Amino acid sequence: MHARELKDRPLLDKMPGAFALHEMIYDEMGRPIDYRFLYLNAAFERLTGLRAEAVLGKTARQVLPGLEPHWIESYGRVASTGEPAHFKSHSEALGRDFEIIAYQTEKGLFACLVVEVTESTKLGNALLENEHRFQNILDNIPDLVWSKDRESRFISVNEAFGLACGRKPAELVGRSDLEIWPKALAEHYRTDDFKVMAEGKRRQVVETLIDKDGLTRWVETIKTPVRDKLGEVVGTTGIARDITERKQLEDLLRMREEKIESIFLGAPVGIAVLVDRSLSVVNDRFCETVGYRREELIGMPTRRLYLSDEDYKQTGNRFYVEPGQKPAHAAETRLRRKDGSIIDVLLTMTAMQRNDPRAEATFMVMDITDRKRAERELVRYAAELAEANKLKDLFTDILRHDIMNPVTAIRVGLQLMAELESDPKKAALLNSMRRSVSNLIEMTENAAKFARIAITKDMDVVNTDLGTMIRGLFPDFDSQLKEKDTVIELVAPAQSVAEVSPIVKEVFANLVSNAIKYGPAHGKVEIRVEELADSFVVSVKDRGEGISDANKERIFHRFERVGKQGVKGSGLGLAIAHRLVSMHRGRIWVEDNPQGGCIFLVELPKRALSASVDRADRVDRVIRVIRVTRTPIET
Repeated sequence: MHARELKDRPLLDKMPGAFALHEMIYDEMGRPIDYRFLYLNAAFERLTGLRAEAVLGKTARQVLPGLEPHWIESYGRVASTGEPAHFKSHSEALGRDFEIIAYQTEKGLFACLVVEVTESTKLGNALLENEHRFQNILDNIPDLVWSKDRESRFISVNEAFGLACGRKPAELVGRSDLEIWPKALAEHYRTDDFKVMAEGKRRQVVETLIDKDGLTRWVETIKTPVRDKLGEVVGTTGIARDITERKQLEDLLRMREEKIESIFLGAPVGIAVLVDRSLSVVNDRFCETVGYRREELIGMPTRRLYLSDEDYKQTGNRFYVEPGQKPAHAAETRLRRKDGSIIDVLLTMTAMQRNDPRAEATFMVMDITDRKRAERELVRYAAELAEANKLKDLFTDILRHDIMNPVTAIRVGLQLMAELESDPKKAALLNSMRRSVSNLIEMTENAAKFARIAITKDMDVVNTDLGTMIRGLFPDFDSQLKEKDTVIELVAPAQSVAEVSPIVKEVFANLVSNAIKYGPAHGKVEIRVEELADSFVVSVKDRGEGISDANKERIFHRFERVGKQGVKGSGLGLAIAHRLVSMHRGRIWVEDNPQGGCIFLVELPKRALSASVDRADRVDRVIRVIRVTRTPIET
């Protein structure tokens, strides 16, 4: 036989597996560039479709022009190095997939054992494609998904699982929980796995998970046993959904419910929940209010608490109205306690369902028995007070009319007697009596005036020039000025118009009268009206004894008269002035006069000027009134 012929050819021809012998062809540099067919058995022919008589002696590139370079490269390594090779590859020229075992028979020669794996490759590729598609589905699931073998080692996980523990999914395959999670959690997870496999039942739990950032998350986990064809449990599969936000909301809701319950139970007013006007829930205070135990009240129709069907119906009509109408929010009624006593209560209702308040409603019940009793007492007291005010007004009228007439006659008579009396001592006594009677008249007038002003709430106001008003008071002080030989000086703007009540002149009359009365003889009373942005300030200055700082507030209160011993008066004049100024939303106060004595000041808001006045015409005028006779002289 030729040296290249095989001694074992008969055996190889009968071999069921495809076999071929090739010779490697090299270029000048010793690099493999092709190979030649030396032998192929019948099985090889059937497998590849290549006939021996057509290919023997020819090169692979001659037989298969489109042969891929990797075949020559793989076979070249085997023929040159003597190292066998086992690989799978696809032949585009033959359109098939093969699994090859190649080995060197002698230097430059190599043999091949060939098995076609086209179908298995297709199945494998399909399986890989399915696995890839399945993995894509898992990775698109936002929940954590995994499968484990019977030793609780991971077979596969999705991307969400990998993100949770900070690793790539491929890094987790073959690992156990002990290699991924904190020990306590890992042992808990494994215990659950073995329990699921032992019982062969699905298990659903809510548990914690510590993520890659060290934060504790809450997950709802479902673990299911995995069985083989024989029904044996061979592992588990699981899915876990992050419910941290839901858990936090549940905890917050639970805390709020506990808080509401604590408020409900500990509320200082009675609270009850009604369903179709029957009690379903009550708090302690409600039980105390009506005198029943809680177990007695639950399920009780509220009709049993009312005094009569009429009361029950009237209250119901206020709260339970036709759909679409607005019910009352509160109502007062009376209830009968268990011991038979009757209490006044205030009921407030909030319907749980706006369209059907009968379905369920919350009621608050407040015992107002003491308040109603106080209201009845207040009504009675108000009636008594009104009657007392009538008596007071009657007494004031008696003072003003029935007493003033004879007292005025006495004063006039004493004055005439004093003027006709030639004995100086008797004349002095008569003048003293006249002054006492004058003080009595002043007290009576002031008391009546104070009583009238004290109950006044509203006033009619008109535009009034304050300077003109004050100047109009001067004739009333003729006798005082003559007796004390006192001068009045008034300084006021050309116009000082404010919205005031005509009764405000009583304020200035009182201040001027006091300045004359309490000032020294042969003195001067200075009055000045000053205009500010929104008000006028009237000052009345005297040269009397002055008022201490401790008493500057007291003198404006009723019956307060400080440091004026020997001077008759009611102590009501400044109280009247204070009341009138307050009614005008103004203020009145007293300051020390640097030259001695006091300065009383009154500030009154302008409210509104009756007309605009040219500034050029607003020149201050000085009005000097000298009282030496009964006729005033203006200069």
